[in-house]
Amino acid sequence: MGSLNMIKMNSGLLSVLFTAIMLLGSCLSISASFSDNFSIVWSQQNVVADDASSNVQLSLTPDAGAQFESKQSYLYGSFSVKLKLVEGESAGTVASYYVSILFPVSWSTQCYSSSWYRKFACLAECNHTFAERMFISSLTTNMYRVFQLTSYGDTHDEIDFEFLGNETGQPYVMHTNLFANGVGGREQRVFLWFDPTEDFHTYSAIWNHHQIIWLVDNTPIRIYKNIEAIYPNSYPSTQPMNIAASIYEASSWATRGGAVPINWNYAPFKVDFQNFSFDGCEANGDISSCTENYAGNWWEGTTYQELPQSQLNHLKQFHQSYMLYDYCTDQSRYPTPPTECSYNEV
Repeated sequence: MGSLNMIKMNSGLLSVLFTAIMLLGSCLSISASFSDNFSIVWSQQNVVADDASSNVQLSLTPDAGAQFESKQSYLYGSFSVKLKLVEGESAGTVASYYVSILFPVSWSTQCYSSSWYRKFACLAECNHTFAERMFISSLTTNMYRVFQLTSYGDTHDEIDFEFLGNETGQPYVMHTNLFANGVGGREQRVFLWFDPTEDFHTYSAIWNHHQIIWLVDNTPIRIYKNIEAIYPNSYPSTQPMNIAASIYEASSWATRGGAVPINWNYAPFKVDFQNFSFDGCEANGDISSCTENYAGNWWEGTTYQELPQSQLNHLKQFHQSYMLYDYCTDQSRYPTPPTECSYNEV
């Protein structure tokens, strides 16, 4: 378990730097009622908001999923939420949180005789092939949960966290993606180092003029650099985005390419969101306040412009141990890696 322990140890050290993000964000946490800050996009009957506990529960039924989004839009900032995923059977579902324009494995007895989360450790300490990792990834099922920043339209931007549902006892896979000016296809999929159904965990995105950082429990798990000067229209930089959360069915593709459909006998599928914390540049028609004289915003500070080498080393170790898929290494899709890939290597 040496590799896994090293990851946990480094993760704790790495979190220290980013604790300030959550502390600053908590000062500006959503404190008014749900209806003051959010609009229900679809299926009001499947959205239950409790202002006293700051909990919002979304349900997926045979009739519909659910989605809500922030009334305020932002251009750059820090955005986070606590999320607890569906326990047990959740095949065919997707939960999401996103910011968008309107957030070596051994096939040994040891690896397969214990819980799936023990088997994750094998990724860090056993020899494995990419095909083997993808086989494990394919075991996740079709419910999709999403937390994302998003804009809308053919040229929309989007920064997202998406969680692929699973069959009982099998691991969740977290899927992140980025759209810039309507172009996506920048997916990464990773295992998490904990069971996300047992308790609430914090999922955050820091978006500034220099880079985007995806974080889980204050630990960076992905970066994406702004290289607009070299590769125009590859970075979200001009379109204000809303924060949205949803749950919906994705039986056609989410699990084994659609081979495992959702089992409605386990419905309703429920996912809980808590403690939304948004600290960003509010964009209300005029974006000049977000694109000019922005250096004083804390999320634009040097701490968040570039991860120090020690943290990049940790991020590399995390990817080596828990990465299931990276579009930059998918030669079947991209025989020549996309331009941004070499800038985002760790």
